[in-house]
Amino acid sequence: MTIYDEIEAELARALAKYPDCARLPDGTGGAGRRTYETIARNACERAYREGRITHAHIFEEEAAEVLAEEDPVKLRKELVQVAAMCLKWVRDLDGRAAANQSEESAPAASALPDATQAAAFAALLESMLPPASPLYTRLQAIGFGQPEGAIRGTHTHELDDGRSVFCEGSRDKQDVPR
Repeated sequence: MTIYDEIEAELARALAKYPDCARLPDGTGGAGRRTYETIARNACERAYREGRITHAHIFEEEAAEVLAEEDPVKLRKELVQVAAMCLKWVRDLDGRAAANQSEESAPAASALPDATQAAAFAALLESMLPPASPLYTRLQAIGFGQPEGAIRGTHTHELDDGRSVFCEGSRDKQDVPR
């Protein structure tokens, strides 16, 4: 079962459990949520500056941006950003689980992305996010779209269609927050 299949199954389960919730108002915006967005952004930026950024920091910041946004077009973009960060987090969890099961489960050298694949991913990232956005800047800083080996601890994840995607590295294994 792919990640996408799992998401669709969870959506179907949730809609079966709460059928009256198929169409709900957004419920976003407001001064309190904008304050929370600022707090979450500041905490994420500080963690990044201090070299202790985690998936939880990025998720919280992106989720806070969703809750604060009232414009439907901007809200959709923020929701896509949250979905992208959740997908990356799940892939990292899966990658760590596979690595813990066996060192032999690492992708073969031939499966690693080359500079062309890295450039294609960078172009995809640019098409999804404005290059001046804080998220785009953070993703570039941690190595998204860079060729293998560009930053310490880089690794790849296999996509459902068999392609490999370069992902951020981490510090040494014992230093990775779980």
